[in-house]
Amino acid sequence: MILSSLSVIYINTPSTKAAGEAALSSTYQVFTISDDQSKAASLGLSLVNGLVIVSVIGLMTFLIVILYKFRCMKFLLGYMILATTVLLGFLGSQMFTVAINKYQLPIDKLSFYLTMYNFAIVGTLAVFYQKGVPTIVNQGYLVANSTIVAWQLSYFNDWMAWALLIMLALYDLFAVLTPCGPLKALVNLMSKEDAPAMPGLLYEAELPVNAVRPGRGRRRKWRHQRYSAKTKSRKKRQNTQQSTTSSNNEDEMTQSDNQEQPVIQMMEEVPKECEDDEKGGNTIKLGLGDFIFYSVLVSKAAENGFAAFVACFLSILTGLGGTLVLLAVYHHALPALPISIFLAVVFFVLTIYCMEPWIQDMWQVPYYF
Repeated sequence: MILSSLSVIYINTPSTKAAGEAALSSTYQVFTISDDQSKAASLGLSLVNGLVIVSVIGLMTFLIVILYKFRCMKFLLGYMILATTVLLGFLGSQMFTVAINKYQLPIDKLSFYLTMYNFAIVGTLAVFYQKGVPTIVNQGYLVANSTIVAWQLSYFNDWMAWALLIMLALYDLFAVLTPCGPLKALVNLMSKEDAPAMPGLLYEAELPVNAVRPGRGRRRKWRHQRYSAKTKSRKKRQNTQQSTTSSNNEDEMTQSDNQEQPVIQMMEEVPKECEDDEKGGNTIKLGLGDFIFYSVLVSKAAENGFAAFVACFLSILTGLGGTLVLLAVYHHALPALPISIFLAVVFFVLTIYCMEPWIQDMWQVPYYF
């Protein structure tokens, strides 16, 4: 998010901003938003444009779910590899071209094209091949993807950007939590044992080695106590029956075998339950789309000043922390956008209309204590 904010602020010029806003407006907006319109009209048109974009995203997500369900993996992976290569190569070259022109960096065309070619190819291999690639390289290219996309989407005007983020947060609630949500269906399909891998969609971070998910230790202790209590009761009942029944040795052996068998089955079941807990691993997975829209939000806030940037940055971290707490409690996939985006929008408005005027007054009139 910090890299995206720095790129939006320092890798842009007034001419590139005007050209980028015009390009995005003609490509993605059904209704044009101008400065001459009232705030209510701008908000309404922005919400309609955001609804159209989110509807297209929803249809594309349903298409991905259908292709994944019927195991059209070659088509899916081919499309994703092509999209990632174009993103790193073409959109990345646009971003670097602006930086070169703004800061007058000395580089010839051949070196530039070779650099961008290697950047795109290595990035695609790091994201999708992954075998033998260090984790930090894979994570670095995922961050680079989100930074480049956030830099491109920052050309939306303020009304359009904030309306789109709000609509995406609402869509995320529907897509993940409702029974017919496309993201919920995709998560259910990917959680099956024979499900093929889908690289490039998730940013995965490892927890410390000694970190334990809340509630896991208590469950293990309870299972151990339950297992010990059942074993002791079975042994006690076995000893009682052996002391009271003295019929013949064959009956005792048969009875003993019948009583020992459940104990052996119980000893086999306990490790299986523990193995199920370990299958999740000490990792936290965040969708790459969530990363991108976090970056867009912070970047648009940074354009309005450092105070707005800090407020939105802390709001996103707070919302993400709250989402992780809920994830630890409910143990299933949750939408990562709603809490963070709604908090950030609220604190952005409070900062712009309450904090910024107070800060300006503080700069103009000194206060002495």
